Amino acid sequence: TLIGLTNRTPAQDAELAALDERLASLRATSAALLSLSSGSAANLLTVIEPAIAPTGPISPRPLQNALLGAVFGLLLAAGVVVVAEHLDDGIRDSDAVSEVSGLSTLGTIARMKGDRSHGEMYRLAALLYPRSSVAEAYRALRTNIEFASVDTPIRTLLVTSSVPGEGKTTTASNVAIVFAQAGRRVLLVDADLRKPGVHQVFDLANTHGLTTLLRNEGVDVGEVAQATEQDNLRVLTTGPLPPNPAELLGSQRMRVTVDRLTAGHDVVVFDSPPLQAVTDAAIVSSFVDGTLFVIDAARSHRGTVRQGREVLAKAGANVLGAVLNRVPAGAHSDYASYYGGHYESEQAVGRPARTPDASPDVPGPPAPLPGTG
Repeated sequence: TLIGLTNRTPAQDAELAALDERLASLRATSAALLSLSSGSAANLLTVIEPAIAPTGPISPRPLQNALLGAVFGLLLAAGVVVVAEHLDDGIRDSDAVSEVSGLSTLGTIARMKGDRSHGEMYRLAALLYPRSSVAEAYRALRTNIEFASVDTPIRTLLVTSSVPGEGKTTTASNVAIVFAQAGRRVLLVDADLRKPGVHQVFDLANTHGLTTLLRNEGVDVGEVAQATEQDNLRVLTTGPLPPNPAELLGSQRMRVTVDRLTAGHDVVVFDSPPLQAVTDAAIVSSFVDGTLFVIDAARSHRGTVRQGREVLAKAGANVLGAVLNRVPAGAHSDYASYYGGHYESEQAVGRPARTPDASPDVPGPPAPLPGTG
């Protein structure tokens, strides 16, 4: 179109010149490509080394793959172990107890196997199975409690835990028994005024008890404390449950009542509610001589144990140490084997090693405690 114009402007002349140059460049490129595609053009491919057929298969490589798999498996297993240890929130040994709570472990109690169809009374290993390793562990705990406060003997002892179900009632009951077996005059007091359990363990009536003394100062301790199968051991149950347990336990009358209980006994052991549930245990811990902190090796978590320890610290409690309860049998095997395998049969709660038919000279298990019928 620009070529056909007779009167082109300078701009059109410049545009036409640029188009001519581009056309010339395209023609040169086209000529070069045509020359390369012709049969007479030189071959641009050069053979550097001829291909050789392999003598063996390239893959698979069993040895190499096995080594790589082993290395990968070890790395994966190590990673799983590290993650599992990092995520493990349990407390399995005394080192973990010290790390989390800062307390020394005064006692390690093995898990007791048994038939759950049996009553609560069968938790009293120190009474029913005195030769078992569990009973010996409670006796070792008694010794450590005495050593924990040599200068000031423990007259009043509180047993508590962070959360329910860690075995504080069973621990308190067996500790009271082993102190009584050592010749002490012992009173076990159920200070759990919300969900009492001591009377169930000893199969006692709970008509009168601690709340009876708190309501009426004229009632004598001997009138409400109940005897047990164990010599030197009496039990003071809760009695009727009050609507205001924390206020009652923190009252001046409670302190006066504790003085009354101590006056007639060498050791008074208190069972209490868990620390995380209510403030009752913290209140009692503030005026007793010492506190035992029960930790369940199977179910306690580091966070709850740490919080429970902080509650006791804020209350100004004299925490003697921790009791690691329900430790798996494997972790306790060396300790148990020291006392002989035949003693371990007594540890199986519900299957006493001593049976009436075994020998006329060997007595059977202790008779049912008062109230069993």
